[in-house]
Amino acid sequence: MSEISLIRIDDRLIHGQVMTRWIKHVETTTILIIDDDLVNDDFMVSVLEMSVPKGISLKVVDVSSAITTLSTDADNEKYLILTKGPNPLLKLVQNNIPLKNIILGGMGVSNIRKNFYRNLAASEEEMASFKTLIQSGICIKIQAIPSDKAVNLSSIIK
Repeated sequence: MSEISLIRIDDRLIHGQVMTRWIKHVETTTILIIDDDLVNDDFMVSVLEMSVPKGISLKVVDVSSAITTLSTDADNEKYLILTKGPNPLLKLVQNNIPLKNIILGGMGVSNIRKNFYRNLAASEEEMASFKTLIQSGICIKIQAIPSDKAVNLSSIIK
């Protein structure tokens, strides 16, 4: 039976902190990146594949495929789920994929994202998704690396 070992929102996806800290902190067999756009970018997927340590596999899927993957008990994978924002995770929850805890790493400022806490920025839609996830009982903690003190997102956004 598959299990989720960690869910992390970070618009950088696979980078030094994920590889050197979080992978060592949790037991995982597969990094599952959920991104409707990235799944069609063969070049970026190949770059990400080169960043994954030996012994860990990488799957880059769209939300629909993630729902299928996570709702079946056909494998014995331990997934580290990465997304660039909260919207894919909200879609999982809306499709009965049980999520308990989410680690919020980095979401940078963009033309539609406004800064709301340190290195975190979100669009109005993303803020609404965060609020819905929190209201559904999911604990979202801001934490760059495992040794950092976690800050509960619900204490930041109302």
